[in-house]
Amino acid sequence: MFRAFVLVGRFTKGESGMRRPPALVYKRKLLCDSVVDFPYCPSTYVIFQNDQAYPTHLIQY
Repeated sequence: MFRAFVLVGRFTKGESGMRRPPALVYKRKLLCDSVVDFPYCPSTYVIFQNDQAYPTHLIQY
């Protein structure tokens, strides 16, 4: 298991099967950086670009 710093940026509610993030509502040419399960109290974030995560520790047990 890895512990990582993750840049979540601007997010919106995600849907299953998404291959890429949706466009921002107020700027159609820009995409969201990540999606979440519940926008008002997120517990799960999904990122779409590998460079948004920086592993800091390898946890072995």
